[in-house]
Amino acid sequence: MMPKDYVCDGQMNLWEYMQSIEREEKASEVLIAEPDDSIHEHPPVDPDVASGKKKPYEYDFERFVEQKVWCWLTDYDEPQIGEITAFDHYYTEVKVHYEDYALTCRDVKPCILPSLEETIEQITRKYGLEFETYEGEWNLPDNTTIYKHVFKKHSVLEISESHYWSPRKENNFEGARYISVDWEGWNEGTGRPCDDIAEVFHAVEDSIYRNDHAKKPKKKDDDDE
Repeated sequence: MMPKDYVCDGQMNLWEYMQSIEREEKASEVLIAEPDDSIHEHPPVDPDVASGKKKPYEYDFERFVEQKVWCWLTDYDEPQIGEITAFDHYYTEVKVHYEDYALTCRDVKPCILPSLEETIEQITRKYGLEFETYEGEWNLPDNTTIYKHVFKKHSVLEISESHYWSPRKENNFEGARYISVDWEGWNEGTGRPCDDIAEVFHAVEDSIYRNDHAKKPKKKDDDDE
């Protein structure tokens, strides 16, 4: 007869079995508590934070309401541009695509928008485009200087600067500053306000593409007129 306390090779008793179950539960808790953030490319860790000179929640830029910032959100694969609506020493409240988010210094980075003159210089160096200027009174009360590049007849790129309308300001025209990139073709046109130099470059590249692929409209026959 086989002894009642007999244990074959590789067999666990009840105590060992319960311990193994407990270890598996703890391992699953660790996996749940540590989500993988590798799919999001956040800004690099501040070296002053890594060295202990600065607290992890301290911001390395001065914030203000209506400031445009890049935001790293779990809802999007790529960083989005939002507008600061409020902030305290830890959180920054940002509106992105009409949704409100409470973010930390790890999730926001200020947009960089040089002066209009510096922007034009960077565009000229990067794309080889030369500009002439004229005064556009329609851009009052903002800067009336308009930078114009003519690709060819009926294909014109214009770059100017202005401010968003703001209900918080006394005259409503002192909101966040932006640079406008506008292209006009034969029978189409495009324009967009840009809050960051990267957006300006993207808009200029889009204008170059549109110019290269623009087709001159066919003349109508006399019978069709």
